[in-house]
Amino acid sequence: MRDSSKLIIRNSAFLYIRMFVVMAVGFFTSRVILQTLGEVDFGLYNVVGGIVLLLSFITSTLDSASARFITYSLGKNDLEETRQVFRSVFTIHLMMAAVILVLFETIGLWLFSQLNIPPDRTTVCMWVYQYSVLTTCIYLVSTPFRSSIIAHERMSLYAYLSIYEVAMKLLILYVLLLLPFDKLWSYGTLMFMISLFGTIINVVYCYRSFSETSVRLLFSKEHFKPIFGFTGWTLMESFAYICTSQGSNYLLNVFCGPAVNAARAIAIQVQGILGRFTHGFNTALNPQITKSYAQGDLPYMHTLIFNASRYNFFVLFVSSMPIYFVLTRLLELWLVTVPDYTVAFVQVLLIGNILDGMINPLIVAVNATAHLRLTQTMQTIMHGIAFTLQWILLCLGYNPIWVFIVYYLCLFVGYIFRLLIIRKLIVFSLRQYFHKIIIPVVLISSVSLISYAILQLFLPEQTLTHVCLGFFCAIIPVWFLGINGDEKAMLKEYILRHRR
Repeated sequence: MRDSSKLIIRNSAFLYIRMFVVMAVGFFTSRVILQTLGEVDFGLYNVVGGIVLLLSFITSTLDSASARFITYSLGKNDLEETRQVFRSVFTIHLMMAAVILVLFETIGLWLFSQLNIPPDRTTVCMWVYQYSVLTTCIYLVSTPFRSSIIAHERMSLYAYLSIYEVAMKLLILYVLLLLPFDKLWSYGTLMFMISLFGTIINVVYCYRSFSETSVRLLFSKEHFKPIFGFTGWTLMESFAYICTSQGSNYLLNVFCGPAVNAARAIAIQVQGILGRFTHGFNTALNPQITKSYAQGDLPYMHTLIFNASRYNFFVLFVSSMPIYFVLTRLLELWLVTVPDYTVAFVQVLLIGNILDGMINPLIVAVNATAHLRLTQTMQTIMHGIAFTLQWILLCLGYNPIWVFIVYYLCLFVGYIFRLLIIRKLIVFSLRQYFHKIIIPVVLISSVSLISYAILQLFLPEQTLTHVCLGFFCAIIPVWFLGINGDEKAMLKEYILRHRR
């Protein structure tokens, strides 16, 4: 267990290096891209790409299936089984890429025709749409290779790829100012090229590093049946999720216009940047959860779930609280011109991010068991209710902020039901979960918020001062009330060892 913990820490370190680099560049590039494209074109780029995401629920579903079955086979330490699983997964992804291409060029084009796009931007937006289609199909075919990298826990590759991503995105900023072509078309073209070359690097790395990698097709009923069974239940939930996430983007465009799409895009980007604070840790830990289940080590699996849930909350709470109460001033410094509704959207998404972080380990645990019927049915119902309420509220003229509030209220109800279901799948103790997760979360949140509310009364109205106050009011309760003695000792040991 100790060696596994060290592997998780080392892989998390690689991924956090990647996260900080990508986050720093993301804040800078977002502002420049918004200024270069303009508010309308920036909103159009996101809503047009959102059509692809609306139909690509199949992609996210197959991502989960690919990661689960390749990781599970590696956990069983059976090389021949892993080879057959990889070939079967690759065959399925190739088949589904063809299906998705047909959907994009039929249903997708119809959805594109319904968008609120200025007449003089229709041709350029069609180019952006087709680039998004190609990117999605390439991503789908290459998914088994990325899943193998994660299953083998070779996280250092992502740190190296971040250098490539950062360099290319910074280069785009310079090239856009020089190119005489339409800025939106140029941006879409360059982003597609970055995605293509990144995929090539992933595939080449897998061929050189992993013996199970192959592009030979394998139509195996033995592997197709469980993979499609897993995919079928996940597909149902993923479709409902896309309706409430990307579907809400479509609804906002139809009812509120492209400017609100721009506000949503900025809010989603801030959410994504802060979400990366836990992405590295989760990516390093998720394979361990699946492998521990494959090996029948349920006590260690429970420990990983508890730790992941707590750490996700700690990291997201500490990173969100310093900016939550000074968000208006920070967005003005970052963007200069802040689209309407952006502040309210970001505030709701910051709270929702914490809920997402606590749910993620439970999702990984359920996927490891491959018994998805109850959880996926429940989640589908919750997403369906959320999307229906979003549509009704916008039709009635409610503030767009209710689109996000309704979604996270339904997600919270789904979180409760998921806990009730998972306790039987992996002999999971709700009492332990409440004691180790819920009580620390409530206690830390209460102490932090009350401390901030009192102390801010005695401080000057300066942005940096309140950012620092928010950080210390969050980090101190986390350190003293949330992290136990063994975890503090391991963290100190790791830091001291790498300072030498």
